[in-house]
Amino acid sequence: MKKGIVLLLIVFSMSLFSDEFTRYDIQNSYSKLFSIEAMEYKGKKYISVRVSKNEDAVFSELTESYYFFLTYLITNGSKYDFEEIKKETDKNKMNELFVNQLKKNDRFNNLVVPVISRYLISKGHLVPFFKPEEDKPVTITEIQRTAVRFFYPHLGRNGKMQFYICAGINGFKDFGGKRNLLVEAFAYAAIFNDLGTDSKVNLSTIFSKLLGKIMKLGMSNDKDVNVHRIQGAAWFEMSKDKKLEKVLINSFRVHKSLLPFKLEM
Repeated sequence: MKKGIVLLLIVFSMSLFSDEFTRYDIQNSYSKLFSIEAMEYKGKKYISVRVSKNEDAVFSELTESYYFFLTYLITNGSKYDFEEIKKETDKNKMNELFVNQLKKNDRFNNLVVPVISRYLISKGHLVPFFKPEEDKPVTITEIQRTAVRFFYPHLGRNGKMQFYICAGINGFKDFGGKRNLLVEAFAYAAIFNDLGTDSKVNLSTIFSKLLGKIMKLGMSNDKDVNVHRIQGAAWFEMSKDKKLEKVLINSFRVHKSLLPFKLEM
């Protein structure tokens, strides 16, 4: 009798603290996770897409702990009609239109719905429609080869070499091999979380010093050729960097519940 009561209490407590989510529920949660803001620069209207940090009981940790991961996916994994959105002057209607476009975007849904589903399951919620496939192995070498493309040396407007570390301006335009946006998002999040640490030893400082050494080699008198050679040499050296490898491994421990792959050393 006592065992039966205990079992009932366990089942009751699970149902009390666990919510059940459908695909429809998850897509409706986009309004809590993503937003846009209209801005003007030199007389032109622009749209800024962002991850919304909020106090929602279910999703606040997702937007707080995985902010950069989601930022990369919303920046590179979605498409929306900016011209249609910019016609709206009311901020709430603008965001409603934006979210409705996201819901209709198959590519974005195929990336983000499984990520949110995995997050919900890791927090004890029920997502009956989601049947995760077995995690695919990805080597640290593959991930590091992807990660280095976020360190992007290029010629600035003043004709001098500089570099970006950016979700949109990076070295994936001519990336050799099949791209994986979830691997890219993971690598991007790992790098940007590290940038908030001690500036003396973070990855930006390490890359800046490396770039300075490579530039002294005088790769070519032709500016374009020189840039490409510097990029190749910098990415090759960073692909062997132990600090970057450590950052990626540590970040995987944080993000692994969201990811459809497992890390192989």
